[in-house]
Amino acid sequence: MMIPNSIRSNIIKEFIDNKITVKKLEKIFNISGSTIGMILNNAGIEWRMKKLPSDEIITKYLNGIPVYLIGNDYGVSKTRIKTILNKHNIPLRSISESLKGKPPHNTGKKWPEEVIIKLILGAIGKHDGDKNPNWKGGISKDKKYRQTLQTPSKHWKQRLLKRDKVCKWCKSSERLEAHHIIPVRDIIDLHLLYDDNNGIILCRVCHKKVLRKENEYVEFFRKLISCSV
Repeated sequence: MMIPNSIRSNIIKEFIDNKITVKKLEKIFNISGSTIGMILNNAGIEWRMKKLPSDEIITKYLNGIPVYLIGNDYGVSKTRIKTILNKHNIPLRSISESLKGKPPHNTGKKWPEEVIIKLILGAIGKHDGDKNPNWKGGISKDKKYRQTLQTPSKHWKQRLLKRDKVCKWCKSSERLEAHHIIPVRDIIDLHLLYDDNNGIILCRVCHKKVLRKENEYVEFFRKLISCSV
Protein backbone atom coordinates (compact mmCIF):
# COMPACT_ATOMS: atom_id res chain seq x y z
CA MET A 1 0.00 0.00 0.00
CA MET A 2 1.47 3.28 -1.14
CA ILE A 3 1.04 6.11 1.37
CA PRO A 4 1.33 9.64 -0.04
CA ASN A 5 4.18 11.70 1.40
CA SER A 6 1.72 14.33 2.64
CA ILE A 7 -0.06 11.74 4.79
CA ARG A 8 3.25 10.35 6.03
CA SER A 9 4.27 13.86 7.08
CA ASN A 10 0.93 14.41 8.86
CA ILE A 11 1.24 11.12 10.73
CA ILE A 12 4.75 11.99 11.91
CA LYS A 13 3.65 15.52 12.89
CA GLU A 14 0.62 14.28 14.88
CA PHE A 15 2.74 11.64 16.64
CA ILE A 16 5.58 14.00 17.60
CA ASP A 17 3.92 17.41 18.06
CA ASN A 18 0.48 16.42 19.37
CA LYS A 19 1.48 13.16 21.10
CA ILE A 20 -1.25 11.20 19.30
CA THR A 21 -0.89 7.46 19.95
CA VAL A 22 -0.53 4.89 17.18
CA LYS A 23 -3.91 3.44 18.10
CA LYS A 24 -5.62 6.82 17.62
CA LEU A 25 -3.67 7.49 14.41
CA GLU A 26 -5.14 4.26 13.00
CA LYS A 27 -8.64 5.71 13.35
CA ILE A 28 -7.72 9.20 12.17
CA PHE A 29 -6.01 8.09 8.94
CA ASN A 30 -7.77 4.74 8.51
CA ILE A 31 -4.40 2.99 8.25
CA SER A 32 -3.30 -0.14 10.11
CA GLY A 33 -1.06 0.19 13.17
CA SER A 34 1.68 -1.89 11.54
CA THR A 35 1.79 0.51 8.54
CA ILE A 36 1.94 3.54 10.85
CA GLY A 37 4.71 1.81 12.82
CA MET A 38 6.64 1.24 9.59
CA ILE A 39 6.29 4.95 8.68
CA LEU A 40 7.61 5.97 12.08
CA ASN A 41 10.44 3.43 11.92
CA ASN A 42 11.50 4.68 8.48
CA ALA A 43 11.60 8.20 9.94
CA GLY A 44 13.87 6.99 12.76
CA ILE A 45 11.22 7.57 15.43
CA GLU A 46 10.99 5.30 18.47
CA TRP A 47 7.30 4.60 18.88
CA ARG A 48 6.90 1.29 20.69
CA MET A 49 5.99 1.47 24.35
CA LYS A 50 9.24 0.89 26.19
CA LYS A 51 9.42 -1.83 28.79
CA LEU A 52 9.70 -0.54 32.32
CA PRO A 53 11.47 -2.24 35.27
CA SER A 54 8.47 -3.35 37.33
CA ASP A 55 10.49 -4.47 40.38
CA GLU A 56 12.31 -1.15 40.53
CA ILE A 57 9.07 0.82 40.22
CA ILE A 58 7.36 -1.23 42.94
CA THR A 59 10.33 -0.74 45.28
CA LYS A 60 10.27 3.03 44.74
CA TYR A 61 6.53 3.17 45.37
CA LEU A 62 6.74 1.08 48.56
CA ASN A 63 9.48 3.42 49.77
CA GLY A 64 6.98 6.29 49.64
CA ILE A 65 7.80 7.94 46.30
CA PRO A 66 4.60 9.34 44.69
CA VAL A 67 3.30 7.85 41.46
CA TYR A 68 3.78 11.06 39.45
CA LEU A 69 7.44 11.36 40.49
CA ILE A 70 8.13 7.77 39.48
CA GLY A 71 6.49 8.53 36.14
CA ASN A 72 8.76 11.55 35.73
CA ASP A 73 11.81 9.36 36.36
CA TYR A 74 10.91 7.09 33.44
CA GLY A 75 9.32 9.68 31.18
CA VAL A 76 5.85 8.14 31.31
CA SER A 77 2.47 9.16 32.72
CA LYS A 78 1.35 8.30 36.23
CA THR A 79 -1.41 6.20 34.66
CA ARG A 80 1.26 3.90 33.21
CA ILE A 81 2.85 3.51 36.65
CA LYS A 82 -0.53 2.80 38.25
CA THR A 83 -1.18 0.11 35.64
CA ILE A 84 2.04 -1.66 36.62
CA LEU A 85 1.22 -1.44 40.33
CA ASN A 86 -2.31 -2.75 39.77
CA LYS A 87 -0.97 -5.62 37.68
CA HIS A 88 1.17 -6.71 40.63
CA ASN A 89 -1.66 -6.20 43.14
CA ILE A 90 0.07 -3.31 44.91
CA PRO A 91 -2.57 -1.25 46.79
CA LEU A 92 -2.48 2.41 45.81
CA ARG A 93 -2.17 5.07 48.48
CA SER A 94 -4.75 7.81 48.80
CA ILE A 95 -3.66 11.45 48.38
CA SER A 96 -3.89 12.05 52.13
CA GLU A 97 -1.72 9.00 52.84
CA SER A 98 0.86 10.18 50.29
CA LEU A 99 1.11 13.59 51.96
CA LYS A 100 1.06 12.31 55.54
CA GLY A 101 4.07 13.50 57.53
CA LYS A 102 5.24 15.84 54.76
CA PRO A 103 5.32 19.64 55.19
CA PRO A 104 2.97 21.70 53.00
CA HIS A 105 4.48 22.62 49.64
CA ASN A 106 4.24 26.36 50.43
CA THR A 107 5.91 26.21 53.86
CA GLY A 108 8.20 29.20 54.33
CA LYS A 109 7.05 30.90 51.14
CA LYS A 110 5.74 34.46 51.19
CA TRP A 111 3.96 36.45 48.52
CA PRO A 112 5.51 39.78 47.51
CA GLU A 113 3.77 42.81 49.07
CA GLU A 114 2.70 44.03 45.60
CA VAL A 115 0.81 40.77 45.01
CA ILE A 116 -0.90 41.00 48.41
CA ILE A 117 -2.05 44.57 47.74
CA LYS A 118 -3.41 43.63 44.31
CA LEU A 119 -5.35 40.76 45.88
CA ILE A 120 -6.77 43.16 48.46
CA LEU A 121 -7.80 45.58 45.72
CA GLY A 122 -9.48 42.81 43.75
CA ALA A 123 -11.36 41.37 46.71
CA ILE A 124 -12.28 44.48 48.66
CA GLY A 125 -16.01 44.90 49.10
CA LYS A 126 -16.86 41.48 47.69
CA HIS A 127 -16.80 39.58 50.96
CA ASP A 128 -16.86 42.34 53.57
CA GLY A 129 -19.09 42.22 56.61
CA ASP A 130 -22.43 40.50 56.19
CA LYS A 131 -21.58 39.69 52.55
CA ASN A 132 -19.17 37.05 53.83
CA PRO A 133 -20.73 33.57 54.29
CA ASN A 134 -18.82 33.28 57.58
CA TRP A 135 -20.22 36.55 58.97
CA LYS A 136 -21.13 36.25 62.66
CA GLY A 137 -22.19 39.78 63.49
CA GLY A 138 -18.68 41.20 63.58
CA ILE A 139 -17.63 39.25 66.69
CA SER A 140 -14.52 37.11 66.40
CA LYS A 141 -13.87 34.60 69.17
CA ASP A 142 -10.42 33.76 67.85
CA LYS A 143 -8.23 35.98 70.05
CA LYS A 144 -4.99 34.74 68.49
CA TYR A 145 -6.25 35.62 65.01
CA ARG A 146 -7.22 39.13 66.08
CA GLN A 147 -3.82 39.69 67.69
CA THR A 148 -1.91 38.58 64.60
CA LEU A 149 -4.00 40.54 62.09
CA GLN A 150 -1.39 43.27 61.58
CA THR A 151 -2.27 44.44 58.06
CA PRO A 152 -1.09 47.63 56.33
CA SER A 153 -4.71 48.83 56.51
CA LYS A 154 -4.72 48.64 60.31
CA HIS A 155 -1.52 50.67 60.64
CA TRP A 156 -2.85 53.18 58.12
CA LYS A 157 -6.00 53.71 60.20
CA GLN A 158 -3.92 54.14 63.35
CA ARG A 159 -1.90 56.91 61.71
CA LEU A 160 -5.07 58.66 60.55
CA LEU A 161 -6.59 58.44 64.03
CA LYS A 162 -3.47 59.99 65.52
CA ARG A 163 -3.71 62.85 63.03
CA ASP A 164 -7.48 63.50 62.91
CA LYS A 165 -8.52 62.26 66.39
CA VAL A 166 -12.27 62.67 65.61
CA CYS A 167 -14.56 62.56 62.58
CA LYS A 168 -13.31 65.43 60.42
CA TRP A 169 -16.83 66.11 59.15
CA CYS A 170 -19.08 66.18 62.22
CA LYS A 171 -16.45 66.06 65.02
CA SER A 172 -17.98 62.90 66.53
CA SER A 173 -15.67 60.54 68.41
CA GLU A 174 -18.00 57.53 68.09
CA ARG A 175 -17.43 54.54 65.78
CA LEU A 176 -14.58 56.08 63.83
CA GLU A 177 -13.55 54.60 60.48
CA ALA A 178 -10.81 55.25 57.90
CA HIS A 179 -12.06 56.45 54.52
CA HIS A 180 -10.17 56.50 51.19
CA ILE A 181 -10.62 59.95 49.66
CA ILE A 182 -9.93 58.59 46.18
CA PRO A 183 -11.99 55.37 46.35
CA VAL A 184 -10.19 52.05 46.20
CA ARG A 185 -11.94 51.07 42.96
CA ASP A 186 -10.33 54.08 41.22
CA ILE A 187 -6.81 53.61 42.60
CA ILE A 188 -4.21 52.77 39.95
CA ASP A 189 -1.05 53.70 41.86
CA LEU A 190 -0.87 51.14 44.69
CA HIS A 191 1.03 53.60 46.89
CA LEU A 192 -2.18 55.61 47.23
CA LEU A 193 -3.85 52.69 48.96
CA TYR A 194 -2.18 53.46 52.28
CA ASP A 195 -1.09 57.06 51.66
CA ASP A 196 -2.07 59.25 54.62
CA ASN A 197 -2.93 62.10 52.22
CA ASN A 198 -5.56 59.86 50.65
CA GLY A 199 -7.24 59.06 53.95
CA ILE A 200 -9.56 60.76 56.40
CA ILE A 201 -11.27 59.70 59.62
CA LEU A 202 -15.08 59.66 59.51
CA CYS A 203 -17.66 58.35 61.92
CA ARG A 204 -19.89 55.49 60.78
CA VAL A 205 -22.80 57.86 60.04
CA CYS A 206 -20.75 60.23 57.87
CA HIS A 207 -19.01 57.34 56.18
CA LYS A 208 -22.34 55.95 55.05
CA LYS A 209 -23.33 59.32 53.61
CA VAL A 210 -20.58 59.13 50.99
CA LEU A 211 -21.05 55.47 50.09
CA ARG A 212 -21.06 55.11 46.26
CA LYS A 213 -20.67 58.92 45.98
CA GLU A 214 -17.01 59.16 47.01
CA ASN A 215 -15.89 61.15 43.98
CA GLU A 216 -18.28 63.98 44.85
CA TYR A 217 -16.47 64.56 48.15
CA VAL A 218 -12.81 64.33 47.06
CA GLU A 219 -12.08 68.06 47.14
CA PHE A 220 -14.21 68.61 50.25
CA PHE A 221 -12.26 65.99 52.23
CA ARG A 222 -8.92 67.25 50.96
CA LYS A 223 -9.72 70.69 52.36
CA LEU A 224 -10.71 69.13 55.69
CA ILE A 225 -7.46 67.21 56.12
CA SER A 226 -5.37 70.21 55.00
CA CYS A 227 -6.31 71.74 58.37
CA SER A 228 -4.76 68.74 60.14
CA VAL A 229 -1.42 68.80 58.35
